[in-house]
Amino acid sequence: MNFAQYVRPGNLSEALEVLAAHDPDATLIAGGTDLIPAMRKTRYAPPAAPAGGGPAPSPSRFLVDVGGLDEIKGIRLDGDVLRLGGATSMAAIAASPLLGDKVPVLVAAARSVGSPLVRNRATVGGNLATASPSADTAPALLALDAVLRLVSARDGERDIPLADFFVDYRSTRLRETEIVTDVLIPMPSERAVGDFQKIGLRNADAISVVCVAVMLEMDEATCLRARIALGAVGPVPLRAVAVENALVGRRIDAGLARECASLVHEQISPIDDVRGSGDYRRWVTESVVARTILKLAGIEDEA
Repeated sequence: MNFAQYVRPGNLSEALEVLAAHDPDATLIAGGTDLIPAMRKTRYAPPAAPAGGGPAPSPSRFLVDVGGLDEIKGIRLDGDVLRLGGATSMAAIAASPLLGDKVPVLVAAARSVGSPLVRNRATVGGNLATASPSADTAPALLALDAVLRLVSARDGERDIPLADFFVDYRSTRLRETEIVTDVLIPMPSERAVGDFQKIGLRNADAISVVCVAVMLEMDEATCLRARIALGAVGPVPLRAVAVENALVGRRIDAGLARECASLVHEQISPIDDVRGSGDYRRWVTESVVARTILKLAGIEDEA
């Protein structure tokens, strides 16, 4: 991974122009928390000299750092939409009184990301754009029906639901000249309740073995609307749509929670890796989803 130049644009327009001018040789960073580990794994390879002689070409890649752009930072409420700048840090999300009041499920997810040092650097846009299956904020934002605003000097502005953003492992619909400028979250109903659960190999600074976000809109014990989102159990973060459909219009009890657990089993494809086997991930996901649904319905003691 060789870079010829580090560029720190002074504003969003300049950043977009640099990306467009150097496409596809520009790499975008905000916090850089994923880039540094990737560089550590990649041995530097000087460009080879031409076969016919002459000097070796210079590396052509540009590293474009947008982490300092105030235009794509910050948290605010615009009408009935919560707007998070793409370069907003996890630490800022975790400490936000506004988000803590309106979408505590996202605050819980942000607090689970890495260590304090990582949270001070990592950004919400970067967490989504890198498309890691274990990205902690992805399930929370999927459960909140988040929409990403993507901007390019070449293609203009477009909005895409997060549910449509992930394509495959480490692959998204983000174009090489685009920047995630905003994460837009519609204000949850006053009847909505939510929870985020992360299972890791230790209590802090751990990559998720499984992470689960649940948002339910309740009328007493009856579910009016459901969003169930899962991480680290497939090639991309995903919504468990079959579970959501099973919940809507039904009174939640232990039997329905067990039914939801069986539906989770059919929707995920966890792998074996150093953090856990696929079978373990499957069992944990089923259990966490069932227990979280019961907890949000006020039936925490039933299992």
